[in-house]
Amino acid sequence: MQCGAGIIKLLLILGGVTFAQARCWGLVCLDAGYQKAERPAYRVDVSVSPLLNEVFKVDDLHFTISFDMWLKLAWVDNRIRLDNLNGSSRAVFPSSISNNPDINTIGLVDMEMLEHIWVPQIMVPHQKMTKCVHGPPFHDQVLNIVVKNETVWVDYWSLIKPTITCPMSFNWYPFDVQNCLMAIQSGFPIEFMVLKSQHKSKDFASFHFQNALIDYDISILPPPPDASYIEMGGNVDAWHDFYGVPASSWRWSQTGFVFNLSRRWTRYIFIYYLPSGLCVITSWASFLISPQIVPGRMSLLVTLFLSLTTLLVSTITSSPTVAVGISALTAWIIIQYVFIVAAIIAYAVLLAYIRFMDGEETKKIISAKSMDKTFIILFPLIYSVICCLYWTVCICH
Repeated sequence: MQCGAGIIKLLLILGGVTFAQARCWGLVCLDAGYQKAERPAYRVDVSVSPLLNEVFKVDDLHFTISFDMWLKLAWVDNRIRLDNLNGSSRAVFPSSISNNPDINTIGLVDMEMLEHIWVPQIMVPHQKMTKCVHGPPFHDQVLNIVVKNETVWVDYWSLIKPTITCPMSFNWYPFDVQNCLMAIQSGFPIEFMVLKSQHKSKDFASFHFQNALIDYDISILPPPPDASYIEMGGNVDAWHDFYGVPASSWRWSQTGFVFNLSRRWTRYIFIYYLPSGLCVITSWASFLISPQIVPGRMSLLVTLFLSLTTLLVSTITSSPTVAVGISALTAWIIIQYVFIVAAIIAYAVLLAYIRFMDGEETKKIISAKSMDKTFIILFPLIYSVICCLYWTVCICH
């Protein structure tokens, strides 16, 4: 019985050794004592390199941006062992183009290794959904091992297609500019893991191209300095009692980039601004019509009023939702409304003057013509000043 138990123990030991030795992928091996749950060091610096590929959609209705990008993570793990590095045929870059003999990059095909090594935990906040396809024949994950001056780096690339939410404000629509932070957060406190971006501002969109139908000009900016970490921002007594650490001292490292969305507003000139402006200019022709011709003058003003009503309804329907106040486009249509209504009121004043004021009919008509001459000078002057102020404020805001 004791002999049988000893044989079983021996088989288990041999099985464990065999399993440890089998944890090799080409030239890359893990020692028997490698623990996936342990970090390579007390504090791990993870280099993050997001590379934007394409922006598919900017949804003003749901406040989201859909895009795809390569997310590159690199960290040091000297517990990984390399065998026969000089004889490798897995080099990513040919030796003929290598500029530094102290740097060797080994490309790995088998992604199974990720299941056996420590991998940094990261999160993308405000993420609505993510789509990605893994496995052959799609090449959307790449794992390399880079040896730099005898330091072993794990170099992991992943193609992701996230949809993130963005706090958009449309008060200046269609002259609005949105800044949306694509944040990448550490899953470990800042004492244990720090995310560091390797890119300059121009490098984030090295591969970037955007859908031609998107209503924005898109540029990529680095994250603001105050976005390098996040903190809890308050004390939660229940957590303090459970963990023994005040929640106000919890901090996590963060990096990423900023979508700078500048709306292309020139097409709105032909859709909304020019037609509504022409309605106002046309209304000034009513001052050339004799006040006695009531059907002709009134029908012109009422028709213009109804046309602006249709344009206003279209504006409200097609414009993004504004939480507080109105948009700049709606404000413009209201300004046009004011001038049309002012022309109607001016005509009403003329009719009241002719009908109810005492005096000879001829003198009242002459006075009415004089008032029309004043209106035809005053209205364009006031309208020009307001338009100049409007366009100056909207373009330079």
